[in-house]
Amino acid sequence: MAGIVLIFAVNILVFSIVSVQLVPLGDEDSFLRAAAGLLDNWVMEPYPYSDVRPYGYPLFLVLPVWIGRVFQIDPRIPATVVQSAIYVGAAAALSWEISRVNRTFGIAALFGFSANFFAAAYLTHAMSDGLTIGLALWLAVVAVRVLRAPTFSLVLIGALLLGYSVMVRPANLFLIPLWGAALAVSYRKNFGRLVAAGALSAVVFAGILAPQAYHNRYYYGSTNLLTVVDLGTTQQGLGVLALKYYTLLTPPGFPAVTYNPELQVFAQPANVFYQNPLQVGRPLTWPRIDWYFMHPLQGLATVTLHLFGALDQDFIIPYTSDLTPPLRWPISIINHAVLLLSVIGAVKIMQALSVRKRWEVGIVGVAFLLGFCGVYGTAAVESRFGLPVLAFLFPLAFVGAVCVARMTMSGRVAVAISLSLYVVLALCLSEWLQRQAPPIVAQKQMDDAERRRQAD
Repeated sequence: MAGIVLIFAVNILVFSIVSVQLVPLGDEDSFLRAAAGLLDNWVMEPYPYSDVRPYGYPLFLVLPVWIGRVFQIDPRIPATVVQSAIYVGAAAALSWEISRVNRTFGIAALFGFSANFFAAAYLTHAMSDGLTIGLALWLAVVAVRVLRAPTFSLVLIGALLLGYSVMVRPANLFLIPLWGAALAVSYRKNFGRLVAAGALSAVVFAGILAPQAYHNRYYYGSTNLLTVVDLGTTQQGLGVLALKYYTLLTPPGFPAVTYNPELQVFAQPANVFYQNPLQVGRPLTWPRIDWYFMHPLQGLATVTLHLFGALDQDFIIPYTSDLTPPLRWPISIINHAVLLLSVIGAVKIMQALSVRKRWEVGIVGVAFLLGFCGVYGTAAVESRFGLPVLAFLFPLAFVGAVCVARMTMSGRVAVAISLSLYVVLALCLSEWLQRQAPPIVAQKQMDDAERRRQAD
């Protein structure tokens, strides 16, 4: 247990040091401004990017901002503590559920949760992704307990978690299939209670969305329930044009540079787009989702690359000015080793379950993955969009590693060969993706030229 605590503590400490050295920009800056406005005025008035941000995460940040003011510290520090506590609690609860199946698997899963440095990189920032990870894990905890012994109190808690998750990050709509499947499986033999559980979830969900709908109507005259801007259409159109994107911090001297008077620094977030070479023609208008149906082969390939890009963590921290980070390849190797080992871990856990539980957990797990694919498959993604999935894959990967260690020598060799082949192919695809981003290509060419110059 001490080792688990130490691993997680080191993870959080390292990324906290990185976080506080970065200026709050982009998402962080707008979230912190919104939270300060809520704290000062008790109402969320329009703030930068409020037309694309719901109230959930600014509301969460009110306490960290207040603590930051009282103790004269960076509000991201208390935000890190709270987000980490939510994550640790959910990780412990899920690991305990796994230990009910196999104690060794439960301990391995807890090690996996603590070693997830991709999660730690965002738990230490005032960004909605860190809280999303914790909320998704807690929703999974409630879903598992609903599968075991459904009660309406659990349904209420799950509906609250689901609704608030969507208000933290609208794309968390992908969690709806997970919750819906858990209810359907749990109450499949009692249609009346299934309808009641669904109605309770819908009422709670609508109640949590209501303040945002009122805010949109009052300040913007919009009837949209989630955000004023139609993010779905925007992201789907961008998904035709770009396979992926990343937020780069440009140095002083770039056009439209933002000046932060409090910190007395210049910096400007800018998006680096991984252009989609599969796009057919150059659309005269903003692309729509029907592009995927008009060009099914290119569309299917684009969806696949979006999903791969979301899980491929080629940049580990939210914002950077370095497009060729030194740890890029070691991190990517770990990233893709986790993906393959998690499959082994999932299979072994499923084999340890009874046939009935195997079907129940399998249906809910597939619903979760289908929800993720449905929301992000047609959208331009950032690596951070895949963090909720990786939060589940890391513990499964550690379970998989334990199972591989127990195999015969021939079994371990077969897994090692398969793992090596997959990782090499995944790294090649990851590199190909980056070569679709002109700024990254240009940076690599400059780095190569500098190395040749130094060699001469």
